Amino acid sequence: HELPSSRVDSLRLRMNVFETEILAERSGQLRTIAEGSSRDVPEGVGSVREPVEDRQQSLQLEKKWRRDSKEGGTGKSGAEKQTRKEQQDQEALRKRTSKKKKEQRKKEQRKKEQRKKEQRKKEQRKKEQRKKEQRKKEQRKKEQQKKEQRKKEQQKKEQRKKEQQKKEKPQPATLPATSRVSDLASGVKQSTKYSIGP
Repeated sequence: HELPSSRVDSLRLRMNVFETEILAERSGQLRTIAEGSSRDVPEGVGSVREPVEDRQQSLQLEKKWRRDSKEGGTGKSGAEKQTRKEQQDQEALRKRTSKKKKEQRKKEQRKKEQRKKEQRKKEQRKKEQRKKEQRKKEQRKKEQQKKEQRKKEQQKKEQRKKEQQKKEKPQPATLPATSRVSDLASGVKQSTKYSIGP
């Protein structure tokens, strides 16, 4: 859990004191008193008297600070590290979200291209089907025209045949009308001649 801001400020102050002590210790200026409730610090820093609980916590922080210093760390407080971790988590989450969105866009783009491709194929099939039907229609029309042409030619052929037959057939001989009348008259006379009794 996070510490109150006043406590964090107090710990930061103590850590600053520890940093000064470490620098002084390295230069041989720090005189350490045996374990007790107080310690000497360089002039200008001031002295610190702490309750046992705070002193133990301070000692733990000092050890942690020393360890971080040896490892090249910055000696940041828990709250700062927590903030840094949250920032890292947020950055990682942002990257994951960005990656997912990018993948989703690629997926949608592929689907869109696939739909376009299928639509083009569908239109091409429709176009080819229309051409096929048009060719069939034209073929039927040509066949019908040929059929009608053959029918007309057949009719013409039959007509010529009839005319030829009519020309070649012999015509019966016809007598003049006056000759037929005289024949009829003679026939009547002949019949009258033989029908009269003695």
